[in-house]
Amino acid sequence: MWRRAYRMSEHNVEAVAQGLAMWYQAQGFQVARHRVGEQVVIQAWRPAGWQATLGITPAWQVTLSSQAEGLSVEVGTAYRVDRTVAGAVGRFLLWAVLCAVTYVNWLRADLLQRTWQAVEYILATGKLPPVPDG
Repeated sequence: MWRRAYRMSEHNVEAVAQGLAMWYQAQGFQVARHRVGEQVVIQAWRPAGWQATLGITPAWQVTLSSQAEGLSVEVGTAYRVDRTVAGAVGRFLLWAVLCAVTYVNWLRADLLQRTWQAVEYILATGKLPPVPDG
């Protein structure tokens, strides 16, 4: 997991979360956003057919939280598990995890940098970041 803190006197965690979620959606990700205490957690994923079949999908997870000194942003990976499907094909779950880890490592290299840039763009302009080509 990677973490950055942004020192600022005013920030709106919900506005940053909404902008980031919309930015992921504009790139074809499915997005889930929920509040956990004082934190807003965003998960973004692109399920492939084989992942849906096996019931596990790697997800990009961003956690935003308001701190006394500013905004804290943590970025990492998670897995979305469809328990019904995964239970039915449990013996194949190990293979799904291995494939998902490979996919996440590939995705992480580029998406991490683009996520930081998107957060900084939202904080600086209050607008939705441009969607990268490709």
